[in-house]
Amino acid sequence: MSEALWLSLGGAAAAGFALGALHFQLLWWTTRDLHTSRRPHLRLALSTMLRMGGLLAGLALVTGLQWPALLAALVGVAGARAVVVRRVAPSRRASGEVAA
Repeated sequence: MSEALWLSLGGAAAAGFALGALHFQLLWWTTRDLHTSRRPHLRLALSTMLRMGGLLAGLALVTGLQWPALLAALVGVAGARAVVVRRVAPSRRASGEVAA
């Protein structure tokens, strides 16, 4: 494979990581504060639509819907999920919740 292709895939993976980190951090903030909301069902529904819409639009924009770049970006999203889960896990343990 050419060097340009590797750079393109690396950029797609980095962009996927950034989009995924934003998506999962917003998910964490939404669920953390859900119990204080007056309308939790509405907040959850709107948050889900905005997060998923932003993630899908960002992935489409970054990858140009080319499957190698899209696959690399999805690997980045999965990596971001792992990082965010590890990052927020200590606060779950500190609050007395049991990790699943």
